[in-house]
Amino acid sequence: MALVTLAEFKDSVYSDANRSWTTPQLQQALSFGESRFYSGTGRDKLGFWLEPRELSVTLHSTGLPSIRCPFPVLELVAVLVDGSDITSECKHKGNYIFRNGSTFGVAPASVETMTYVDVEVTAKFGDSSPRIVRDVDQMTTIPWDVKDCVMRIAWHWLKRERIEVDQGSSRNADTTKVRFADMSRDTQIRSVMADWSKVENTGAFDWR
Repeated sequence: MALVTLAEFKDSVYSDANRSWTTPQLQQALSFGESRFYSGTGRDKLGFWLEPRELSVTLHSTGLPSIRCPFPVLELVAVLVDGSDITSECKHKGNYIFRNGSTFGVAPASVETMTYVDVEVTAKFGDSSPRIVRDVDQMTTIPWDVKDCVMRIAWHWLKRERIEVDQGSSRNADTTKVRFADMSRDTQIRSVMADWSKVENTGAFDWR
C-alpha cells in the first residue's frame, strides 16, 4: 500500500510528459514524498499512520488492568501473557489495551516483590481519528490534501533529480540545497504538514 500510487501521480498535474523521468525515479520520488510527509508531521514516530500497519510489540506489566502500546491501536490481532492467549478478554481504546475484569499479571505486594509479566501484542496500528475514513477491513481512503502534499514533495524531488542531471559536471552545484530550499518555501506543503501534525501526549487519560 502507498499514500499515492504511481498511476495516480502519472494522472496528476505534477506529471510532465516532456520530462524524461523514469519509472524507478517516480517510485523513488513518491517513496521520498511519503517518508517526508510522515516524518515532517511527527506521525511516523508516534505511529499515526494513515494506512494500518500490523506489528508485534512486547510490553511489560506489573499487574495493572491496562497497558499502554507505543502506537494507537486500531484492531487487536492477538494478546499473549506469558504465552497464554487472552485476546478475547481484551478491548482497546487509543494507545491502551484493557483486560476485562482482570489484570496483566499479578500486582506486587511491595516494591521488593515486583516482577514484570511479558505481554506480547500483535495489532493493527494507526490513526484512529474520525477524519480518517476506513472500511470494515481497515482499508483507508487517503484524504486528497495528503495525496496532493505527497505528490508535491515528489515533484520537488524529481526537479532536484533533473538539476543533478543538468549540473552533474559542475563542482559548485549544491543539489542538496536546491532539493530542500524549494520545499521549505512551498506554502501548500507547509500548510498540509501543519494541519496533519501530531505531537507526543503521554498523559494518563491519553485516549487519542
